[in-house]
Amino acid sequence: MPCLLINNEKYIQLMNDNSLKNKSFEDEIYFSLRDIFLNIDEFNNVLIANKMNRILTGNISFEERGDNFEYAIIIKDPQSSYVNDLYEWLYKIEPSSFRIYDGGNENVNMNEYMKFDDWWEQFLNSRDTLRIFIY
Repeated sequence: MPCLLINNEKYIQLMNDNSLKNKSFEDEIYFSLRDIFLNIDEFNNVLIANKMNRILTGNISFEERGDNFEYAIIIKDPQSSYVNDLYEWLYKIEPSSFRIYDGGNENVNMNEYMKFDDWWEQFLNSRDTLRIFIY
């Protein structure tokens, strides 16, 4: 179950291991979009996250990637309308965009979850970095 509140601490469910975001900026964006896809409240935003990732990867899922996989869109291209559209959409996402479920007193598997505030800080840093490539 995505986004849990346990002992007054919010946790977000990760689609994949958070360390995968460290390979490249494109990976950082890709895996953040997968987390958003899994946890965001509004169905329209689920569809947008999926669409943005499909464009970014040339419609190749993480599970289908080969050793020579390359992203279809280079995030650092300031001429890309994709980058601008992605930034504008990400800018609209707020912590309130995520539904938080009461997790009771259960233990959280930190391989599948991370503290929401820590994830949110990563998200904001990614979004701010993306902005640099637009302006």
